Amino acid sequence: MFFVYLRAALAALLACIAASVNAGVVITGTRVVYPEGSREVSLRMRNADEKPLLVQSWIDDGNINSTPGALDVPFLVTPPVSRVEPGKGQTLRIVYVGADLPRDRESLYFLNVLEVPPKAERKENENYMQLAVRTRLKLFMRPGGLTALVEEAPQALTWQLGDKGALQVSNPTPYYVTFSRVQANIAGSQVFFAQDMVAPFGTLVLKRAAGKAADRQPVAANQVRFGVINDYGAEVQTQAEIRPRP
Repeated sequence: MFFVYLRAALAALLACIAASVNAGVVITGTRVVYPEGSREVSLRMRNADEKPLLVQSWIDDGNINSTPGALDVPFLVTPPVSRVEPGKGQTLRIVYVGADLPRDRESLYFLNVLEVPPKAERKENENYMQLAVRTRLKLFMRPGGLTALVEEAPQALTWQLGDKGALQVSNPTPYYVTFSRVQANIAGSQVFFAQDMVAPFGTLVLKRAAGKAADRQPVAANQVRFGVINDYGAEVQTQAEIRPRP
């Protein structure tokens, strides 16, 4: 009987956690592009919860364990802390304050949005769990002097087989390219790879994804089909040839 009650309690707890994670701040967009020369860029968020939320925002340079008080980045976010009422919105403004960044390629930072719900009303000696949910969005600083078009970056990628059937992609462009899906035909087998991102002028060996996507159409021999996330958060699908090992 104890195990029955324990299992029921765990199920209820997981349901509460899922509800807490799914509710809260809804952000417009999945990434931020900051064109050089812009005075600021803005991002809209909305509280979809039934209770007010305290929202804290900051930018880091890739350290997922970053905290607002220990950062040295060339951006400011205003307001850094705000209270958002249920059903109401808030605009975040990102301002570039200047730094010696590369001129020939994009620079990558991350926008953090941490939502903290108010303390729950509870009876005396009643235990409860409160979750703070953090969302991280990629922030791309884009220099103004880049001549290549960002829309043409996916077609410029080159794909090549590596050791033990590994798939390697090289990016000759000044833009970050984010993959939402990658499927390749390697030695007659349909192989799927995990979501990832290749840096400007960089090379990436993709990791194989766990499991398979049976609903996807097969790819022809020595071909790779991949989805890329564009500036607007939409997926653009492209197909390319896989070069053999030299």
